[in-house]
Amino acid sequence: FGKCFNFILRAMSCKIFVRKFSNSGPKFANKYPVFLFQNPFEWISVKLDAKLLQNKWDKEFNIELFKEGSKQALAAVTQYIKKNDLNELTGLLTREALNKFKEEVSKWDSRAIEGLPLQTEDIQGIRIRKIDLQTIVEKRYCDIDVITVSIKEVQEALLLYDIRMRFHREYSEGKLPEWTLTKFVLESFKRYDLTK
Repeated sequence: FGKCFNFILRAMSCKIFVRKFSNSGPKFANKYPVFLFQNPFEWISVKLDAKLLQNKWDKEFNIELFKEGSKQALAAVTQYIKKNDLNELTGLLTREALNKFKEEVSKWDSRAIEGLPLQTEDIQGIRIRKIDLQTIVEKRYCDIDVITVSIKEVQEALLLYDIRMRFHREYSEGKLPEWTLTKFVLESFKRYDLTK
């Protein structure tokens, strides 16, 4: 079996444990299983709010499908970051979020950008942190906060990305059923040298 190592990371409201088991095996095997531990009260709150969303506004809402869509959104955004073509994100990100995002990306560690784009299979952990439902007069809004942990192995290094996203949708009558990103933040980035 190949070289093994362990490391433990903390990320804001969740604990992330990553362990490499082996260098051998098929390429599609998950060599770096990630466990995201969620506060039980937060978990219950998300489940109740998801049920409320299904019962009140969106009978078709499914948490697992939403997570898959979140992975695709993350992959698309990181592809445009790598190409340095952030204006292509118009429509996926709101105008305000896009302007803030451009400013934030300029501060990212260059090593984090070199490891992009992330593919959906690089996303090793994803969880919904919060579902916020608001009714203001006749308008209905939903915001969903998502935490993702991605791991990418590149040239003798392991890159770990902790990315937070917020998705927004207006459920008012006559509005198109589309989600937009209002927040996309690289919460933390770590690079681990595999040669040591």
